[in-house]
Amino acid sequence: MSSNTGEIDETTVRLRPAGPEKPKAKKPATARDALMTCVLVLYPALATVGAIAASLLLSGTSA
Repeated sequence: MSSNTGEIDETTVRLRPAGPEKPKAKKPATARDALMTCVLVLYPALATVGAIAASLLLSGTSA
């Protein structure tokens, strides 16, 4: 069984301490961003409602 002594050499990756760096400024939202957000939010919701409506319609006509 080998023991790990925890030696640090030049090839060891070390974490940098947190500094007073400011985060990068974000770009203002565009119409394209708003459209993509609407598509990503509304499409799954409408698809779910459509699937529920189709299943109710199909289950009602099969009896």
